Amino acid sequence: MSLAVPHPKDIPILARYVIEQDVEVRIKANVWVLGVIIGFCRLLNKATGMTYEVEYRTPSGYSRGRFDLADVRPKI
Repeated sequence: MSLAVPHPKDIPILARYVIEQDVEVRIKANVWVLGVIIGFCRLLNKATGMTYEVEYRTPSGYSRGRFDLADVRPKI
């Protein structure tokens, strides 16, 4: 008898990042800047996904924006 273990990709992710976590966000084609997660929301559109609200800093000052999972990564 064998027990089936679900693959990690089959387990729904509620949130990959947490509030106040330092991250990097992609603001242009390949421009990554430092930011902090300030919120997140689950989208029920095309493919149910997660967006993160991030406050980030650029040379011109601080901004806020919503970013898809593909545009957020842990701070390196």
